[in-house]
Amino acid sequence: MPKTKKYACVCKECGKEFQHEQKGVDICFDCAIKEIMRLRKEDEEHERLEHEVEEYLDKGR
Repeated sequence: MPKTKKYACVCKECGKEFQHEQKGVDICFDCAIKEIMRLRKEDEEHERLEHEVEEYLDKGR
């Protein structure tokens, strides 16, 4: 099985150098996981607020 070529990349978030099979990747695995967790938390907060607004509007009817 032929070796997959890896490209040298630099993370735009932390500056760490890493290798990836695709050219032009600009975020390392660790920073990508942190970003996913941040977005998930943000989404959960949005859903909670949306639910609170719906409850508030239902009480007003």
